[in-house]
Amino acid sequence: GCSAVCTTDINQICGNSIVEGGESCDPPGTRTCPAGTSGSQTCSADCRVLSGGCSASPAILEVKPTLTQPKVGDTLRVPITIASASGVYGFQLSLNYNPAVLRYESVATGSYLSSDGNSVFSAAVDASISGIVKSIVATRTGGTAAPTASGTLTELTFTVIGEGTSPLSLSTAVLSSTSAIPLPVTVVDASITPLRKLLGDITGDCTVNIFDLVSVGRNFGTQTGDSGYSAEVDLNSDGVINILDLVLVARNFGSSCS
Repeated sequence: GCSAVCTTDINQICGNSIVEGGESCDPPGTRTCPAGTSGSQTCSADCRVLSGGCSASPAILEVKPTLTQPKVGDTLRVPITIASASGVYGFQLSLNYNPAVLRYESVATGSYLSSDGNSVFSAAVDASISGIVKSIVATRTGGTAAPTASGTLTELTFTVIGEGTSPLSLSTAVLSSTSAIPLPVTVVDASITPLRKLLGDITGDCTVNIFDLVSVGRNFGTQTGDSGYSAEVDLNSDGVINILDLVLVARNFGSSCS
């Protein structure tokens, strides 16, 4: 027989919600996975087999330009946000854009990784190739992951320089855990289409009005090389600001982007 310290004869009780020796799970049945993960697991009737599995739900990275219909000359801010995230320690991103429409200016690391005051290391980006900003990289220091599920990873700034459409798409989107293991990601890209500049809208306020007439009047009679000459006022680009430019404003007077 067994002495008081013998455990081999202790019967496991399947269904008491305690995983005991010889059991893989308890209680029997199917259960959903914990918050932050997806899938389900099933415990067999004898509590000896656990099937199925749980996997981390993907974090959602979204490119969110502050304007979707900017005007030429506008400054465009493009935050990249994260949501439904768990266990994020660092990230690496690359953003594609149309260089005929946008000119890259700068990037700033967002507050997501440092929301608890933890220090963050960020690397210099690579914008040497027109049309893509590469190596947007930041990581926490120390041993813990970001404490929140959502926030702003980074924000890029562009100047709108032309008409057309520009994608704002992530060609690289890597999230890392504290163990340097890639985390699942879902990416939501964006695009912007600047409003077409109205012929005669010299001031760029999306309306052809008295201010545009005044602009022509103030520069009337000047030509290329003169101190008062402005290429923006020379609407027909013939090198001289004269009656032809004034007619172009007058013909479109009252027009607006809307």
